[in-house]
Amino acid sequence: MYAVQFARALVGGEIKVDVSVLLGSATPPGVAVTTVTISRGSHVVVNALTKFGVQPVTLSMVDVGTLVPFLPTVVSVSPQVEIASVELLTAPYPGYRITLRNLGSKGVSNVHLQSYRGQDKALSALKRTDDGRPMMEPGGSYTFDMNLTSGRGDVNTASGTWTPQPIDVIEFDSVRWDDGTSDGASPFPQIEPIVESDAGRRLQLRRIVDALRATIAEQDPGVDLLAAAKLRLESLADAEPDQLQLAKSAMRSTKAIVSADIVRFERQRTTPRPDVRQWLTALLARYETWLARLSPP
Repeated sequence: MYAVQFARALVGGEIKVDVSVLLGSATPPGVAVTTVTISRGSHVVVNALTKFGVQPVTLSMVDVGTLVPFLPTVVSVSPQVEIASVELLTAPYPGYRITLRNLGSKGVSNVHLQSYRGQDKALSALKRTDDGRPMMEPGGSYTFDMNLTSGRGDVNTASGTWTPQPIDVIEFDSVRWDDGTSDGASPFPQIEPIVESDAGRRLQLRRIVDALRATIAEQDPGVDLLAAAKLRLESLADAEPDQLQLAKSAMRSTKAIVSADIVRFERQRTTPRPDVRQWLTALLARYETWLARLSPP
């Protein structure tokens, strides 16, 4: 079974929705399915989900009424992660703004939250950074918004509008520290190391892509493109000193992979020798695809 993710963005008077499926767990990255645009009064059926065994979903736009102004109860499994503040949001989306504070002596790699409406599970998420660094250093804080933009509406909502049902409880049920230890029971313990590793790999891939793009953009005919590419890639940091260990390892291995690609091309003995710019362009496309595959939709 797949989880379905809808990423919404307001574009003028319309809503752009990127639809993706999450494979293996309910956390990104996912596989893009389609992008649709919803206007007032329209109903868009996402039939493309059927190829993943998911029933079609109908999306529409309605006016949103005011969220019931009651804040949820928010709890943390770890006494070292404090709920510093909880605020009510009304625009652009209804929801809550939550700030956590790290009272511990170690950095926080990630936290998992599960919310509830009564006894029913509602929204869940794995909060972390995207660059392989701890989301909270000792004494640091982390703020994020929890938007309520889906689900059944409040039964007391006026006709023709939609108001989300408020969340009753938000529970931070798992905390992973920067040394790999945890408080609580993570629902996805097998993927947390992968999350840290992928974050470091994504950061290095972004830098590699930028270096290759800058090299290909060189127009001076006197420039040795292969030498320029090697210089730019060799100058990339192996890792960042404040990253998590698994992220550092992924940064180093990713840089080593692109360096090996360069060496293999240099040693290639085919005749005629492949065009350097053409090969770098193909290499860039390969790494752009790799980055896209690791990036949340």
